[in-house]
Amino acid sequence: MKILYVIPTLGMGGAERLVCEMLPLLNDSDLRVDLLVFADVPSPLVSTLSRAGIRLLSAGRSKLRGIYDPRNVLVVRRLLPRYDLVHAHLTAAQYAVMLASCLLPGSPPLVATEHSPSNRRFGKWYFRPLDRFLYGRFRRIIAISDDVEREMALRFPACADRLRLIPNGIRMDAYTASCSDDLPLPSSLSLAEKVLIQVAAFRPEKDQDTLIRALSHLPSGVHL
Repeated sequence: MKILYVIPTLGMGGAERLVCEMLPLLNDSDLRVDLLVFADVPSPLVSTLSRAGIRLLSAGRSKLRGIYDPRNVLVVRRLLPRYDLVHAHLTAAQYAVMLASCLLPGSPPLVATEHSPSNRRFGKWYFRPLDRFLYGRFRRIIAISDDVEREMALRFPACADRLRLIPNGIRMDAYTASCSDDLPLPSSLSLAEKVLIQVAAFRPEKDQDTLIRALSHLPSGVHL
């Protein structure tokens, strides 16, 4: 089975990291997985995927704003007949895949993954008809958390039966293998102390407030 994943870029974001960690696992099975990006931006994820044997395709846009270039739709349209399934991540990729499928009778099944319970489109009434049509083109819509699934079902009830919850995952072995007592620590900390780390943009849905409030209930030896 041949699967095409589509994502706007391989910039260092959560969705990009998830795709980078997931594709090599799929490629080790009986699946053939390729990845299409719209804009070529410098990223260490490119070499990671190359070493894992993932074929990386590009629409050839040289700047980040190229992710919304209408020509991306034609690139996707040309690729669709070569695959048994197409999976789109993030808005620009979802729109391009949706529009490309409209240009191809007998398009392969489409899957979309939603990574956030909110985005700028959801706050604009004039996007609602287009979004309803957008999600109506996808055979399955993957929600990466309970909040995402709940919000999607609320906003697009007609798509509720096609929603599937697949919680976001991480490769635990990549982190346990890197743990070492020899790692350098700031001079103000000792090995007996704990450090909490959150890697996320400062946006409301990332909810740094909860982390800070939780920290106030932890022992004094725990730091952020």
